[in-house]
Amino acid sequence: MNGVISVQGPFEEFIPQTFPYTNGVILICPFWDDVRITHAGSIYHNNGRADGQTKFRVSQLIQESLGFNFNPTGVFIATWDAVSFHEAGSDATILGVSYFVIFFAVLYYLSILQRNTFQCVLATNGQDTFILFLYADGLIQWADGCCGYAQVGVDGGDGVNYYSVPDSLTPEIINITHTSNVDTPGLWILKVDSTIIAGRIITRVNGAVDQKR
Repeated sequence: MNGVISVQGPFEEFIPQTFPYTNGVILICPFWDDVRITHAGSIYHNNGRADGQTKFRVSQLIQESLGFNFNPTGVFIATWDAVSFHEAGSDATILGVSYFVIFFAVLYYLSILQRNTFQCVLATNGQDTFILFLYADGLIQWADGCCGYAQVGVDGGDGVNYYSVPDSLTPEIINITHTSNVDTPGLWILKVDSTIIAGRIITRVNGAVDQKR
């Protein structure tokens, strides 16, 4: 729910953490933060059922981005659509008015106005497995829920295999619609069938390109 897919079952932690997060749970985090859908947005997935056109599009994305000949037999797609965040507050007071009331009111208002939409795609052919994170320009409008900035990446739960997208857990993660590791802003592709392989890290913000290995 909180921008996280857990392979082993429900995952309730809403506070984004650094990787490796060694709890023995495999985490796929397109945008791990304190997501709320009680008054805005929805979360849905395709139950692993994808038609031929969807499989072809995923194959095309991977071929064009990585030069890897890949024909998926299974594609799982999860979408967080216009989701907001939980509010937070403090018990301190000023002039007899609780900070909690003030902060709650402000954050509640912001959470109604600011929405995030993003997708996570898991694709496999039984041998090779890829994870795709997709973010459309203008559709990531908040990055800090009640308890910290979002974590984006994958954690194998073993303390060894993990990858955190640059700028995770910082205010700059809100620019993820303009960053990529495959030179397509808003698209991140990770190969995760054995060890997590991120490939080139290409950051593109305001037209500038910074390439790292």
